[in-house]
Formats: sequence, C-alpha cells, structure tokens
Amino acid sequence: MGFDLDKQRSYTLPGGGRGEAGTVDFSAGSFCQALPTQMINIYAWGANPAIDVTGTGATNDLNLYERGCTVDIGDITNSSIIVKRQTGRSDVSASYYYEIKGW
Repeated sequence: MGFDLDKQRSYTLPGGGRGEAGTVDFSAGSFCQALPTQMINIYAWGANPAIDVTGTGATNDLNLYERGCTVDIGDITNSSIIVKRQTGRSDVSASYYYEIKGW
C-alpha cells in the first residue's frame, strides 16, 4: 500500500511535526480498513462521518447511524494503521473525513 494522493494530503505543522488528512471508505459489511500513512509516530487522531447535512432532506443528526472511527495510534504496521468504524449500520457503505498528527 502507498499514500493515495487522490484521497490523502500531508502537511507540515508549525513548530514541528506533520499532519495527514483525507477520507477513508468502508464497503457495506466491513468494520476495518487499512489506511496508508507516512507517519512513524502518531499523537492525535480525529474522524467525522462524511455526510452532507446541507442537501435536501438531510438530517443534522450526524450520529444517527454513523458513530465515528477509532484507531490504535500506537500500532503502525507496514506503513498502515487499522481504522475501525463504530456504527449501527454496517450493512451500508460509508466514508469518513479524518486527520492524523504526528511525525
């Protein structure tokens, strides 16, 4: 696996360190996804459902079905971290926006 420039971006943090941001996609029925990273150490992780709340008929309750994603920031294996989604609906495909900070 490599860093996917279509879905990921890398940047330098003021004062040192780096960040990565992008999207992680899950297919219906999957709970885990290997996310490629260039990080060696991670100290911060955040993810939000990629749901359009501005469209017609959209709900402002982002947590209706999609609860978020978790990672073990201390476990980078083969230049990837394992992202696990927490959801009430694993039978649907879902995307999340994420951000990582580290080195």
